[in-house]
Amino acid sequence: MLISDIPAGQRGIGVGIDLGTTNSAISVLNDEGNPRLIFVEGKSTIPSVVSFQKEEGNDIKITAGIDFSKGQAMRSDTIFYRHVKRVIGVGTTTAAGSAEVVPHLVIRTASQRRNGKSLNKRSKKEGLSGVGLAKMIKEAKENPVRLLLPEGVEASLFEDDVTEDNEGTIAPEVISSQILKKLFTTAEKETGEKITRAVIGVPAYFNDMQREATITAATLASTIPRERIRLLREPEAAALAYGIGKRQIGRGDEEEL
Repeated sequence: MLISDIPAGQRGIGVGIDLGTTNSAISVLNDEGNPRLIFVEGKSTIPSVVSFQKEEGNDIKITAGIDFSKGQAMRSDTIFYRHVKRVIGVGTTTAAGSAEVVPHLVIRTASQRRNGKSLNKRSKKEGLSGVGLAKMIKEAKENPVRLLLPEGVEASLFEDDVTEDNEGTIAPEVISSQILKKLFTTAEKETGEKITRAVIGVPAYFNDMQREATITAATLASTIPRERIRLLREPEAAALAYGIGKRQIGRGDEEEL
């Protein structure tokens, strides 16, 4: 869909997002057509960290973009989700290699999942070794990785498709959506405009499932229609920024970006 296809009164603004493993950022185009970073709480980037803090009455306070080094000094009933981008849209075998760096990672073998056995973590050695792309995508569909929720927090608060099998856990894209929601909200407040489309940079190695999960995170975080969310591989984004290949981009494609 091109910008010109959107009715003038509904166009709003488009944003560019770097949803990073460690930090994230959002930008808009200024009146001169140049990108401008939106500062969030006085900073050009925010940590890609989400905290869940239990409060009185079993209420949960969710904070996105929190500084983990400072957050460690918070109450002991607060847990932190970090490096979630490493496991978004992947299956358990792929995620096993990140078990040491992604907190609250839940990994079960397919047989454990079918038999309803207890959750466990695999060793790092059981990670990506010998796993082909087709198998990675198949496993991501059939046995996606999950993250543990704080005790007493119901998955149904965040996801519609909650079964007995995944109760007490949450999909990585739900955590990523909290980061995106903070970026979207800040950009709309800063510009006074509604965000109606977005381009999100993703690593070149992301497969179809990882890309799809990233789009899902964006739809959970906003009211942007799925068809108005575009993913741009990071090397392509760099090339566009330096004008490489601009002549090869059709007018319609350039307008869409």
